[in-house]
Amino acid sequence: MNMIAEDYLIVGVVALVGALIVVVTIEGVSRILRPHKPVKDKYETYECGEISIGTTRINFGVQYYLYALVFVVFDVEVVILFPWSVAFADLGWFGFVEVMLFVSILVVGFVYAWRKGALDWIEKQVN
Repeated sequence: MNMIAEDYLIVGVVALVGALIVVVTIEGVSRILRPHKPVKDKYETYECGEISIGTTRINFGVQYYLYALVFVVFDVEVVILFPWSVAFADLGWFGFVEVMLFVSILVVGFVYAWRKGALDWIEKQVN
């Protein structure tokens, strides 16, 4: 390993140990100082000062997860495209072709998800 990598490794280990010490100290002090009084009411669902009516467990549809997954994919795309846009002038045609290939793969994936119905909020009825 070269000298610079060793320096960064030492700094990383010291930062990790320091963060661990802070977390353990805060958690230890809070466990010692906080009152521990288990009460059934603490585990009840509380919302806006109103007593809950019915069950508080609601099953969410899969649509939320699919939209979240598509959002994450395209959010990561933006994170990857931002540095490319900053260095666009220095990359030349090779960088442009690489990014167009990347975007085209994402577009193909998006069209595939769309055709499979992953973006439909309400499932289509098959007759």
